[in-house]
Amino acid sequence: MSFFKNCYLQNYKLYDSLITHHDYQNKILSTIKQIISINDKIIADVGCGTGRLTSLLINEARKVYLCDASEKMLEGARERLKNIPSSKYEINVSNTFNLPYLNNSFDILIEGWSLSFCIREISLWDKLIDELLRVLRKNGTIILIETLGYGVESPNCTNSYLNSFYSYLINDRGFNFEWIRTDYQYTDENQAILYTNAFFDYDVTERLLINPQKTIPECTGIWWLTKR
Repeated sequence: MSFFKNCYLQNYKLYDSLITHHDYQNKILSTIKQIISINDKIIADVGCGTGRLTSLLINEARKVYLCDASEKMLEGARERLKNIPSSKYEINVSNTFNLPYLNNSFDILIEGWSLSFCIREISLWDKLIDELLRVLRKNGTIILIETLGYGVESPNCTNSYLNSFYSYLINDRGFNFEWIRTDYQYTDENQAILYTNAFFDYDVTERLLINPQKTIPECTGIWWLTKR
């Protein structure tokens, strides 16, 4: 495992340096706003990492509650939000299966790229979704954002347990689904190789060594469900 992968959960600045290159077309926010208005909403950002999604939502939201199990990632969230009035957000260390919030607390619950750390056991899937629904108000919306493949132009997730979970969301829990392109644009071809080798599959790195490019395609899935 590379130096960067060893540091992934220990150095938020390294992770943040990667995501500055992500979704350069700004499709994530526009897609969220097509699903539901975020204006004046109370939002939970679960598995928030360094607060990347919160930073997209916080100006229009009434308040955002961020939680993550990693203290290191939350250091990054605090740094990212340091110029935002403290009344606009609250940060908690929390396990996704036991959220520190009362029932029916949020208009929107959003999660991005964190569920892959807690869905390896099929027996936990219902528990996870039920916990997210517990803190959501009636007519509130859950939005889940997860990978469908890096270095691909159309969805091609090769992770079998992720694919099974994605099917579960649609077929067993009634989630809606669409996918978007969230391409990475690096400064140059060498930087693309460096970050790809650090965080992603070596197969993509090999392709970049043969055919260098600074813009790397990525597909991202968005699943959403309104609580009735």
